[in-house]
Amino acid sequence: FFQPEDGIRDSVASRGLGDVYKRQDIYKDLSSNLGSFNSFENLREAQYRSRGIMTDLSEIELLIGSGKPTFLEGWSETCVYCKMSEVVLRDLKEEYKQDVNFIVIDVANRYLEDVTPTVKQFEIFSTPTYIIFDNNGDEIYRSVGYSAQKNKLSEILSNASKN
Repeated sequence: FFQPEDGIRDSVASRGLGDVYKRQDIYKDLSSNLGSFNSFENLREAQYRSRGIMTDLSEIELLIGSGKPTFLEGWSETCVYCKMSEVVLRDLKEEYKQDVNFIVIDVANRYLEDVTPTVKQFEIFSTPTYIIFDNNGDEIYRSVGYSAQKNKLSEILSNASKN
């Protein structure tokens, strides 16, 4: 501790080894629940991929051209309307998981590869943006802004998956 001439001691005390051991236990717990990652970028990529978030244009184009309808969502972690629509979209993803590819593009991506070419290709200028492609990869529906209308989206997906 620093001891000035007036006799007042610095009030910041060492946290001691107990705190170090507590942090190690927390890290061990996180590691066992999430797996081991060499870097923050690897952890973030695993989290994104587990949520269906993609950014690579060539991967996305392969899914759109796969012969299955594709629901592409332009999304951002900071978008309130994106968060509001998650409940409706989660239900649709569960209902159509066998028949439709679901892709989420984080348009404000700060952690993975550059998303600019993907955003430009699909002309995503605002969030949320929903684009539905048919079996041939042709765009059949586009919505910009909050419009998570479950019945309407379900009807479009149902028709697209029948063709």
